[in-house]
Amino acid sequence: MNKLLTIVFSAYQSHALLKKVLNKLPTNYKILIIENSLDKNLKKTLEKKFKHVEVIVPKKNLGLAKSYNLGLKRSKSKYVFLNNPDHDFNNQVVKKLIECAEKIKDFGIIAPTYKKEKVFKNYEIYQSKNNLDYGIYKKFGVTEVDIIDNCFFIKKKILKIMLLMKIFFYTLKHLIFVKIYQRTIKNCMYVIKSSIIIQEVSLLAANL
Repeated sequence: MNKLLTIVFSAYQSHALLKKVLNKLPTNYKILIIENSLDKNLKKTLEKKFKHVEVIVPKKNLGLAKSYNLGLKRSKSKYVFLNNPDHDFNNQVVKKLIECAEKIKDFGIIAPTYKKEKVFKNYEIYQSKNNLDYGIYKKFGVTEVDIIDNCFFIKKKILKIMLLMKIFFYTLKHLIFVKIYQRTIKNCMYVIKSSIIIQEVSLLAANL
């Protein structure tokens, strides 16, 4: 199995969404799924169909924060990409993130943007940033930001520092985590223009 990247999903009753997104993703990277609806049959089904997938069924629903922590600890790769199953993306998005990560040496977190930012915007810029209109930044529309909400592409080397400092996802308010992370590690956070969308099931649920 490729040691460059592990993709982690925190899931809860997301069977159809998981199957849909797994069919789009590369098979040469390890995928960890924290299955918080405690469905052991789903574990058997997915691990049988997708040999690169490991489904972890905890003793109880861990929630998003603790699920991410568990996925991070179980990952053995250079990079970790944290997600929810309602993030619909494909192999091209993964390739973009890896290329940016390999060429942008000072990054702390990189995240893809959403296709419909009027529906959901996963980043904020509070202060003016350096002009990044050149090289890899220009190629992928990379922007330095202050806040990133979910979809975290993290460097494992920096993650070890975080773990030593005991900086974890203590809360579902992952925006707070990112603020702490940036101030402590002093590495930049970036978003890249891509085509991740929130799948329709989630949009319907959000409107109920």
